[in-house]
Amino acid sequence: MMHRRLNERQLVCFHETITAGSVRKAAERLNTEPSVVSRHLQQLQAHLGVVLLERRGRGVVPTAAAQLLLSFCQDRRTQEEELLSKLSGFGGALHGRIHIVSGEGFMDDLVRWVLGEFATRHRQLEVTLEQLNAHEVMQAVATGAADCGVVYSITSDPALEVVQARPLPVLAIMRADHPCAAAPEPLSLPETTRYPLAMMTEGFGLSQIVRRAALADGLRLHPVLATNSVASLRHFVASGLGITFMSGRSMGPGLVGRRTTNALLNAADVRVLARTDRARTPAVTELLLFLQEKSAEWVV
Repeated sequence: MMHRRLNERQLVCFHETITAGSVRKAAERLNTEPSVVSRHLQQLQAHLGVVLLERRGRGVVPTAAAQLLLSFCQDRRTQEEELLSKLSGFGGALHGRIHIVSGEGFMDDLVRWVLGEFATRHRQLEVTLEQLNAHEVMQAVATGAADCGVVYSITSDPALEVVQARPLPVLAIMRADHPCAAAPEPLSLPETTRYPLAMMTEGFGLSQIVRRAALADGLRLHPVLATNSVASLRHFVASGLGITFMSGRSMGPGLVGRRTTNALLNAADVRVLARTDRARTPAVTELLLFLQEKSAEWVV
């Protein structure tokens, strides 16, 4: 039976390694050397008498014992933040930390809304806003590494609650002088794919939607540019190199968006996600209510 208390520094290194996916990335987050993180992990495993991490390629994956410890770390963090928020409530202000993860297409809105409005009202809050792809957003929220996520249409996950969903169709995006810009709307997907195409790489919600839409229309896509940057897609189109697909809200000024006949593209939506079974601090609860209200601006 163990009688010594868990070492806080070891737990921090463990949590960051699991959520970051590797010792090197955890060390970068903690601003220390990988050898220091590795030493703390080894000491924690020795103290607990269990194996916590298994190597997988260049990263590490958690064992069943690690999942149990991770849940403990996240529950403790939530309880601490809830206590601090309740105590601070006596002073009428929200305190604590909120961690939001999102795809690139919604970052500008979140910076303006969360930092420009929400955090300005609640100056005691510490806000982290992190850009990830759709798969990473879902994983971060499901594991409790993030409090909430914003992502384009994704598959359902029992660990995730869709707090808000707003319709945001995927459009064919082009320059005003592109032949498709003058064609009658809606455009057929085969018609748009006759031109050079730029797409997000796999793992992004936008890429998943477009690939499924093409499959539904019996098409095979061969993009001349695959990128993990929405800004690069916009630059590709603005340079007159071809077309891409994204929401009208993300396309930026000077470009033209056209609806298509594809039902999947037209049914796309943007979702605010939270973990299903996680207790929420007053700060997170207020943030989710705030995002539900502001997300009405995504409807175009």
